[in-house]
Amino acid sequence: MAKNKKTKRRVNKSPAMAVMHHLPPARHRQVTDAITAANTLLEQGKSDQALALCQQLLEIDPRNAEITLTMATAYEQSGQIDLGIKAYQAAFKLAPNCIPAMVNYALMFYRCGFLEKALNAFNSVLALEPGFIPALDGASRALFDIRRYQPAVPVFEKLARLRGTAVDLMELARVQELAGNIKAAQATCQRALATSHDKASVETLSGMFCLSHGEKGAAVDHFKNALEYNSDAGFAHFHLAKAAGQPEQLQEVANAISRTQDKSVANVRAPLYFAKGYLLEKVGDYEQAFLSFKKANDLVASVKADDNQERENLSRQHQAIFTAEMVAALHQGKCDQSKRPVFVTGLPRSGTTLVEQIIAGHSDASGLGEVELIPLLLPVLLNSPADTPASPDRFRATSASYRAIYPADMSSQQRIVDKSISSLLHIGAIVAMFPNASIICCERHPMDVAWSAYKQYFSDGGLAYTYSFERIARHQQIYTQALNHWQSVFPDRILRVRYEALVSAPENGAKQLISHINMPWQDSCLSFHENKSPVRTASYDQVRQPIYTSSVGGWKAYERWLGQLKTLLNNEIEHYEAGQRD
Repeated sequence: MAKNKKTKRRVNKSPAMAVMHHLPPARHRQVTDAITAANTLLEQGKSDQALALCQQLLEIDPRNAEITLTMATAYEQSGQIDLGIKAYQAAFKLAPNCIPAMVNYALMFYRCGFLEKALNAFNSVLALEPGFIPALDGASRALFDIRRYQPAVPVFEKLARLRGTAVDLMELARVQELAGNIKAAQATCQRALATSHDKASVETLSGMFCLSHGEKGAAVDHFKNALEYNSDAGFAHFHLAKAAGQPEQLQEVANAISRTQDKSVANVRAPLYFAKGYLLEKVGDYEQAFLSFKKANDLVASVKADDNQERENLSRQHQAIFTAEMVAALHQGKCDQSKRPVFVTGLPRSGTTLVEQIIAGHSDASGLGEVELIPLLLPVLLNSPADTPASPDRFRATSASYRAIYPADMSSQQRIVDKSISSLLHIGAIVAMFPNASIICCERHPMDVAWSAYKQYFSDGGLAYTYSFERIARHQQIYTQALNHWQSVFPDRILRVRYEALVSAPENGAKQLISHINMPWQDSCLSFHENKSPVRTASYDQVRQPIYTSSVGGWKAYERWLGQLKTLLNNEIEHYEAGQRD
């Protein structure tokens, strides 16, 4: 008897949708010409005229995806993001899996500050074409901006493999170090040395990694190596002068200054003058040191626009939005109840790193450093499409985005410190997002904090308000007003810590900090200088030592030349010193 033959069932699999890199041409030549004209209008900033032209074109060729994509660009340019999203979605129905259009869609979200949406959109492109460099580049930027360094590493690694430039390798090294793998970062720097034309910058980056991790001797070696490659390397001179400058370096810096008269202000000459100032200070020549610091600051101020007005406008906007009533109403919904976030803030050089390190000395606490993520999440809270600013869902999602930065190795920690200086302006948003977060504001004598900031070159000329006395004074006034406002709105939420009181009675001050974050006291909080965690701020050296008081009143060595600054800060000085007496 014949056996029954088994038959295989055929499964009809629909073919994967083809990826498109180019849109099909328009059916009519005049449509192509009109689309070109619409793009010219967009280049001229005439989005309304471009939209009107595109609307006419749709009547002629309604299934032309390029018209709809042009409209999406016009909507973005005019700030109509909701309509831009709809235009992109309509275009994708007409031209599915058009990779360049999908990247532009992601870039729209990125430019508007909707970083989570941008990341998701870039990942959609990479799911179709994993090696598409514009999408990899966008995803790497988005991951970096939302401070997800560990998942960012493989994306940066892939970019480095595909493009292989020295810049890619240096960016990979930065994200590897931020993700906690300094050995991988240093190995990547060694790879970059083999391909880079600017070997001094690579060695300087390696040196900065070493400083962050308390390896000063290795850092000095890297800075000296950088100067072997380029004796005019401004940042190598600057970091070497701060870390371990010797009198003989003065002549080397002076020679470099004379050789770089026509060089870039931000990258060469300003750090050289800062280096000269530090070296002169070390030998006690305060007058010439002051003149060098002033020259350095004048150079940076000439290319860095004053952004105090923008900062004040933002601060006032937040004060108007995040009222006590608004936040209380928001908290009636389901909010993030985590007690883990601790926000330490204050003016630059006010003791924020010291406070962070004291708390991180606790066995159940860790520090993140200067995250500066809250400002990047604000567009989602305040401008997100199709929502209201007071939506509990949106705040809960934004809180989740923030806490996604917590590294896996901190999963058991009960408190995690973010010491971003910008947090002071955003206390309303922080309280709205995290009803149970702890907030600590650091204060220091206005002259000490002003002069200490004036002497520092922040991140290639960042913090534009630190490069002139007028800007520093105005900035202090903005911060003082913001702090007083938020304390009046949330009187029980903010602990104000004075630097002078903390360093003069460290045990009392440290116990007050630990009590404020509702943790039991541990003596290890006073041994923070033994902590091996990285410190990536200008205080990298100070917090590797036990608490000292020698920097209190440090500005007085320069008092003869700071008359203008004292006059500008007169009200702030009077109020601060009156508080010290009380």
